[in-house]
Amino acid sequence: MNRGDLVRATEFWTRILHLRPNDPRALTNLGIVAAQGGGLKKANILLDRLSRSHPGDPGIEKIRSAILLGKLDVKWLLLARKERKEQHFSAAYQDYERYLKGSPPRGGLALEVLQTESAVPGHFRNAVRDLRQLAARHPESHRIRLVLARTLINREDTRREGLELLSVLSRSPLADVSSEARSSWRTALIWLHARPVDRKLYEAYLDRYPEDLVVRRLLSRIPKSDERGNGFHFLAKNRLLQANKSFQRALLADPSDKEAAWGLAIIRMKQKRFQETAEILSWLRRRQSLRPEQSSLFREAVYDEDLVRSRQFLHERDVSEARTILATLIKNRPDRPEAVALMGESYRREDRADRALNRKAERGPHPFLAVLDRIRPENLDRARSWLWSKRDGETMTVFSRRVFLSSGSGHLPFLIRLRYVAYKFKTGFFLLVAGAILFRTIRADRVLTETMNRRLTDDKGEEPS
Repeated sequence: MNRGDLVRATEFWTRILHLRPNDPRALTNLGIVAAQGGGLKKANILLDRLSRSHPGDPGIEKIRSAILLGKLDVKWLLLARKERKEQHFSAAYQDYERYLKGSPPRGGLALEVLQTESAVPGHFRNAVRDLRQLAARHPESHRIRLVLARTLINREDTRREGLELLSVLSRSPLADVSSEARSSWRTALIWLHARPVDRKLYEAYLDRYPEDLVVRRLLSRIPKSDERGNGFHFLAKNRLLQANKSFQRALLADPSDKEAAWGLAIIRMKQKRFQETAEILSWLRRRQSLRPEQSSLFREAVYDEDLVRSRQFLHERDVSEARTILATLIKNRPDRPEAVALMGESYRREDRADRALNRKAERGPHPFLAVLDRIRPENLDRARSWLWSKRDGETMTVFSRRVFLSSGSGHLPFLIRLRYVAYKFKTGFFLLVAGAILFRTIRADRVLTETMNRRLTDDKGEEPS
């Protein structure tokens, strides 16, 4: 209030107090006006009078707040209103706070301050919360509810709630409230990113104002089938094929449908198509700030895709490139253990190979393997050998000829087979196979010997006398 307003308010409430001594409203407002005008002594007297005549009255706290606030500097209020009109909301809100000196705003000024606060980055939810509380304390006030509704329509996530409230306020018996509610209702419908389920919001408006061609044209553009909603319905039941078809149809109808793209990203992640998931979420991030769950899925998709790439590099023996990717993953995502485990696996493989080479260089061969080494097929005369091999790293290529090596005992073919098995398999399994081959060789020698003896006996028996 300016000085003239304070004088007029004092005169008005003084007359009320003369007519009705100890009237709580008159005492409250006189105390507030006195405090705002700098008359703290008079304000304390009125506070004491109200406390004695009406203990527990809400006006007691109001006078106390006004006394704490002290004399108001009107220049900050005028500057705040000027900046608010110029849409410099952050600066206006700071000037309101300078004016209020930390005390909560009251009356019409409260609506003014809360509307300004809602436009300040990071303050929207606090402002809406305070407006809801104010509306709950004054349920009969259409003006407070109108300010709340007009604040809600400024954000997409609260716009539909604001539209419902505006549709009710458009029937207000207060002409100024109903007119402002209709104007804001129409504006919010134009702003809304409509889905098929939102058709009823447009139809409700057109039932009241059927001559509005702009809103009617917007309604005609909204598809009647909710493919996106069907997609999320199928996704909740883990029916990925049907959900995928629904989301793709939704995107064909509206390529800018970010929610359908989000549903498609979830499907791709479930299908372990990490690169596609990351690409879809990158597209979303270029068009809006990602919600927490979307940001989380994006990080997981990027991590899993890099993990797949590092495994591929390890498979191709490009260890340095794999470790570069894994080191980045470990640094950026210490909460996930897969990269650490894969890094350890790469070092384990390398260490195992190094230890094998060191043992070969530092120690002589095992006596049994030394015997095998002397009869390595590549050291034999290949004109006589039926089996030999070439080794390149861990790869072994075996060559053979269909040549029968005559031997009295059959041990040479057995040892050649044994050498092949020794290089092909690990020692434990090799010993098992070697024993089986030895048994079969001895058994074959016996069978062949018995057969030859039988044939010699038969031949002798058939000789003519």
